[in-house]
Amino acid sequence: PADTVVNLDTGATFTGSTAIQDAVDNANSDNTLRVGSGTFDESVTVDVDGLTLEGPNAGLAGDSGQRGAEASFQTGGNIDADNVTIDGFELVPGPNAGSGQSRTEILGSNVVITNSDVDVPDGDAPLRLQASANDTVITQNQFANGDGGGFVINARPKPGATNLIDGVEITDNTFENITGTGTTAIQAKGYTNANISGNSFDNIGEDAVRLAGNVSGTEVTDNEFSNYAQDSDIGVPAGAIIANGLSGDNIDISGNQFNDAGGDDRYVVEFSSDVLNVGDIQNNNQFDQNTQLV
Repeated sequence: PADTVVNLDTGATFTGSTAIQDAVDNANSDNTLRVGSGTFDESVTVDVDGLTLEGPNAGLAGDSGQRGAEASFQTGGNIDADNVTIDGFELVPGPNAGSGQSRTEILGSNVVITNSDVDVPDGDAPLRLQASANDTVITQNQFANGDGGGFVINARPKPGATNLIDGVEITDNTFENITGTGTTAIQAKGYTNANISGNSFDNIGEDAVRLAGNVSGTEVTDNEFSNYAQDSDIGVPAGAIIANGLSGDNIDISGNQFNDAGGDDRYVVEFSSDVLNVGDIQNNNQFDQNTQLV
C-alpha cells in the first residue's frame, strides 16, 4: 500500500513520515521490507545485516520509462551493516545539502544499491564508500541534476586509513546533468580490483571518472563519455578519465566510447604519476577524432 512499509517476514506494518526507519529498527537479519509509493521525509540508517529494502520500482533501472510512482526518501543516513540491498527507490537530497549531511556513508561490505533514481545533492556526494565497503555493487541507477563541485560516488578511505576498498562494482548507471566547477561523477582513490563499466556520462561539470592512489586491478571499460569538463576551472586539465598520483598495476582502460574531447579538449589525463599505458588506451578505445599525446 502507498505510504506503508511491510516486513514480509514478520508481517509488521509501519506508516508515517519515518516509516522506513521505524521498520528498519524493528527488523531482524535477512528480512525484506517492502516500501509502498509515497514521500518519506527521512534519511535512513541501516544497521541490520542482510536487510533488503524493496521499493515499488524494484527491478526497473533508474532511467527506465516503465517506472511508476516512487517511494522517496533522503540521502544522509549510514549503511553500517553487511549484505544490505536497496532496490527501486527515488533518493533525494536532505534539507542540508552541501554540508555533508546529505551524504550516505557506506561502511558495510557486499552492499547493493540498484534500480534507483538519485537526485544528486548540490555540493555533496550522495554515496560515499569507506574502507570497509568491500564488494559494494552500485548498478542500474540514474544519478542526475546536482550542481556545485562535489563527487557523486566518492570511494575513498578516510585520511589515515590503511585499508583499501576492494572489489567494488559500479556498472550500467547513467550520470547526467551533474554540473558545476569541480564536479566529478566517480572518484576512486585507494580502490583495488574495481569494475567501472557500462556506464553513461553526459553533461558533467568536471571529470567523469577520477582515479587516484593504488587502483591495482581496476577496470574502466565499455563506458560512454559525452559533454564532460563543461565547467572546468580547478587549475588542471579535466577529462573523461583523470589519473592523479596513480599507483598499482593491471589497470584496464578499454572498450570505452569517447563522443567528444570535453570542455578542456582532453580525453584522458594523467598527472603526478606515470602509470597508464597511453598506447594501449589509444588502441583499445573508440574516439570521435584522432588522439594526440600532450
